[in-house]
Amino acid sequence: MARYSIEFLPKSLMRRVRVDVVIPSLGLQETIANTDENYYQNSDKKYPLLIVLHGFGEDAKSWQNST
Repeated sequence: MARYSIEFLPKSLMRRVRVDVVIPSLGLQETIANTDENYYQNSDKKYPLLIVLHGFGEDAKSWQNST
């Protein structure tokens, strides 16, 4: 699994906002057998998208801490 954190400053909110993106990984056997370093770019497999929003007074960790 890969996790990326991106911070930016939207003019509409006038404060820094962080977005976490989590990309699923292959299973253990698939990872061992995989030799294609562009697996995700070349794959036709579709992954579901889950967008989780928190309240204005919370941060990106609130979902992780509450579940």
